[in-house]
Amino acid sequence: LCKSIRDVCLGVSECCMRSSDLSIRLKAMTIWSYIFDDADLLTLIGYDAQKNVFAQSDRFVGVTVGIMKFVLNHFRVQFHDLKSFETEEEWQSSRNNLKCIISRLLQQCFVLCPLKGMECIGQFSMSVLSGQPDAQHVNSIGHCTIQNTQYVALDGLGDIYRIVFENSIRYATHKHSIHAFKAKKNTTAQRVTLIDESAFDGDSPLLMMAQQLHALVLKYDCARDTQLSSRIYPLLSAMIPLYSRRTQCLQLTFDRLLTDFQLKLPLNPSSADAFDIKCNAVACKRRTAFALLHIAKRIPHVCVQFIQPIWK
Repeated sequence: LCKSIRDVCLGVSECCMRSSDLSIRLKAMTIWSYIFDDADLLTLIGYDAQKNVFAQSDRFVGVTVGIMKFVLNHFRVQFHDLKSFETEEEWQSSRNNLKCIISRLLQQCFVLCPLKGMECIGQFSMSVLSGQPDAQHVNSIGHCTIQNTQYVALDGLGDIYRIVFENSIRYATHKHSIHAFKAKKNTTAQRVTLIDESAFDGDSPLLMMAQQLHALVLKYDCARDTQLSSRIYPLLSAMIPLYSRRTQCLQLTFDRLLTDFQLKLPLNPSSADAFDIKCNAVACKRRTAFALLHIAKRIPHVCVQFIQPIWK
């Protein structure tokens, strides 16, 4: 029975997920999400919950990483351009379900293989941040529009960081509320647990990789493009485990956010798209402020040491 289940899982992974039809891939991802969410099924396919590894076969580690890479690529696709759905109504009805599935599956893959998962996210981040905006989708001042491929990719990367750093980690300050929430859930099977925040303690590989991600994001040059900048700030504000352990990284983030906050709004009053440009610029300012507030709200005990120098 175990061998049959493993063969079926591999068949789903290797066949359905390669389909050019998005609706078929969605069904395959739904199956995997169900498997990853059930501790009993995970045990059958070789997952050791005590050691948090796939004990019976390294092949399933590869499968999990492969699924994660597959899911990551769905975060930089303009799905409305795909032809997998016959009508706009059919697409709209499936859109929310699709986002929920890929978000949940990404979280599950990362929790099951955090080190390999962080490596995948690092590679994906490097690929996105090394990209260039396409020349077809820019406004009158040369900034990206929301149809620009680079904007879409950065927007998806922000979702990824939120899922990994905010939804996949059990923070010490939130343990009681999480346990209370789980106690209320009427589940028939055990759920895969989140990564404990202590996994980032000391000189852990996860912390080192998070620090490398932070340096990569800070290095990204937006050329003062308000649309691209507004998608970089959520990346910086998501890395809470890093900031609470490496305050020098938090200082660099604050410096970047406060410096950008003082930049003049790029406007073009005489252009046909003047209103859109103004809205983008104002939204970028708001995103900067929101990133600062988000970090301060999550780790106030760490941020308090920076308040006096900021006021000065």
